[in-house]
Amino acid sequence: MERAAIQTLYPNIGTNRGEHLMRAVELLEEAGDREAGKEFLPMQPGEIYKTCADNDAISADLGNRPATSIEHGIPESVRRHRDDQKV
Repeated sequence: MERAAIQTLYPNIGTNRGEHLMRAVELLEEAGDREAGKEFLPMQPGEIYKTCADNDAISADLGNRPATSIEHGIPESVRRHRDDQKV
């Protein structure tokens, strides 16, 4: 299955484990060679305290469980985006 089709069918693929938001932000900053603008506020109405992607559907359909860590996946996604956008 091509990447575009997978992303359409399974837009939120994860490893069935939660990650800290700030760790994801740090990895984006490192991969993007710039600091993110951050404004820390109290929890806002409608925000979710804790969540993780359920990969049961993709595992059942494709026969394996996604296992890419955010330490690998975020930099790789940034690299692909830069290549696609010629950045």
